[in-house]
Amino acid sequence: MLTWNIISTDNFDREIPGQSDEVLVISDIKQLKVANKVAKLLNEDAFKGNPNYDRWLTVVANDYTLKKYTP
Repeated sequence: MLTWNIISTDNFDREIPGQSDEVLVISDIKQLKVANKVAKLLNEDAFKGNPNYDRWLTVVANDYTLKKYTP
């Protein structure tokens, strides 16, 4: 069964070792609609909905591989 994860990602898709790594925040959400709503609410609360904040939460499928930037 496909489930969804919420990850923290670099909002500007930069590749800065140690700072731009993606991080798993919440895993195994069963419904995409719920995952999107949770990510939206967390972005509005944690980042005040500011589209220029360095980090941003996004929804990905549970088989998504997190990006890790290394020199």
